[in-house]
Amino acid sequence: MPPIEVQLYRREVREGFARWEPLIPVRTRADGEFRFAGLRAGEYKVFTHEAMERDPLAAVPNGPMYGFPPRFFAAARDFAAADTIQVKAGETVTANIAPERQRCYEIRIPVIRQQSGQATGLKVSVHSQGHRGPGRHVCGLGQSGRWHCAAGSGRPFLVLGRVR
Repeated sequence: MPPIEVQLYRREVREGFARWEPLIPVRTRADGEFRFAGLRAGEYKVFTHEAMERDPLAAVPNGPMYGFPPRFFAAARDFAAADTIQVKAGETVTANIAPERQRCYEIRIPVIRQQSGQATGLKVSVHSQGHRGPGRHVCGLGQSGRWHCAAGSGRPFLVLGRVR
């Protein structure tokens, strides 16, 4: 299995509103272990980012692609369903996440610029099964199922197009 990026979010309350704030991600070690150190007491959620299989011996030229979709603690399929981990001062918590190898499909969506004065900065958001997560989304790795892709620019985010 390739090294996989693991993301940790901490629940923050600011001006009476709770938000999930990302912390610096870490990569798994060769044995699959990952570690976040120096955490404050609080509520956290953890998940893996998607990763493509990079084993040259398993790859077949022009054959199917395989990868590891995001996996959320504990065995959840999206951020909203992920378990919240309570961390107390000085406590060590074990969170096991089991990435699952799946066949992936390349997603290509052409973007056509219609006006010469149109903004060039384009943000693409992709999420599956109707669940938008708090983290980044990468267009290009997809498992079978329903996907939603939106592209836009500006602040606030102005949606220029959607594909389902």
